[in-house]
Amino acid sequence: MTEKELHRLSRQDLLQLLLAQSKEVSRQRAAIEELKNNAEQDRELIERLKGKLDEKDASLETLKHRLDEKDETIAHLKRRLDAKDETMNKLKADAENMSGTVEFLRARLDEKDAALDAVRARLDLLTGASTSVRSGKNADERLQEIKAKMNQADSAEAAQRKEEA
Repeated sequence: MTEKELHRLSRQDLLQLLLAQSKEVSRQRAAIEELKNNAEQDRELIERLKGKLDEKDASLETLKHRLDEKDETIAHLKRRLDAKDETMNKLKADAENMSGTVEFLRARLDEKDAALDAVRARLDLLTGASTSVRSGKNADERLQEIKAKMNQADSAEAAQRKEEA
């Protein structure tokens, strides 16, 4: 509205205009106050959300730290397991080597047992020869028997060595 139009208005129109503008100002002030209240509530909500976000960040950092510790523990346990696997493999290899050694020693023991049995057989033959001499057998006959038994023992020993080889 221009200044001329304002001068043409009556006093009552001016008062009504003033009253209308006053009401509009009051309404706008109320709206501004409501917006301020809403803005304050929004700021409070933002502050609460920031606090919660900070708490979540702290929790996340704690969880990251715990995860790192668990990763370190897993890596440590894996190294220990690898070391135990290596030790287990060495023990297996040693056991296999010992198994071969045991088999070799058993074969040698069997050879020695066979040789001992042969010596015992010869001893038994000799012991038997001395008793037969006492019993009155002819020495030549008894000597022939001893030679035959010794040849049999030698043949048995040779056969046994062939089987073992």
